[in-house]
Amino acid sequence: MVVLLGVSVARVSKVKTKADYLVAGRSLPVYVLVFTLLSSWIGSGSLLGGAENAYKHGFVALWQGAGGWTGLLLIYFIAPRARKFAQYTIPDLLEARYNQTARVLGVISSLAAEIFFTLSFRIFQLSWGSLLSPGS
Repeated sequence: MVVLLGVSVARVSKVKTKADYLVAGRSLPVYVLVFTLLSSWIGSGSLLGGAENAYKHGFVALWQGAGGWTGLLLIYFIAPRARKFAQYTIPDLLEARYNQTARVLGVISSLAAEIFFTLSFRIFQLSWGSLLSPGS
């Protein structure tokens, strides 16, 4: 905790703009961004779940990570164009490209998607979780 506080205090003087704080001044090398995305997407659930899936189903389990890698490939080609806009969020990009209405629709659709996925996960957990996890 003391080390984290020390690093924070040392770095606070280098943050001058909103871009410095939100996106590290847009100065990070590509490999740092790739590892940041990978560490965000891959957690113990993916690692352990992927190992279990590979054990149960064999080589077909290699497709489990295909979505993430496809997403990384897509981001690799889209990111330079998105970076030219110098925006922070998808709704910001929509507003810069179209108008305020597109931004509002982007926010509404993002919220709706988040609510849908959260509710569907919770409903699945409540309805099937007790059936799928013996001993609970």
